[in-house]
Amino acid sequence: MNRIVKLSAIVALTAFPLAGVSLAAGTQENWPQQIDRTVATYKGNNFNIVHSNTLDAGEWVGTTSSSEQATFQKALASNRTLAKELKARSVTLANVIGASQAADGGLTFYVR
Repeated sequence: MNRIVKLSAIVALTAFPLAGVSLAAGTQENWPQQIDRTVATYKGNNFNIVHSNTLDAGEWVGTTSSSEQATFQKALASNRTLAKELKARSVTLANVIGASQAADGGLTFYVR
């Protein structure tokens, strides 16, 4: 029994520091630092679509200036493959208000 308790304690203490790593990696390229460049050069279809009216308080809120929004829209439109994938999922590009990149490289697009 003592071995099980020790092993459980070791596992728990090892997991706590690793929990913060995924959060840090996931927020590294969040709006607006590099997300425009990421969206413009993104290849693949590993992305999610989140409607902004479904977000809880404290989640991504999308407060950007008009120039940042214009830059983002230009980057999104420049990636024709990604734009085509979004349109195939019934997303109007003008309604995409932002994006964030996950630790696995996938994108989450926020749509109004």
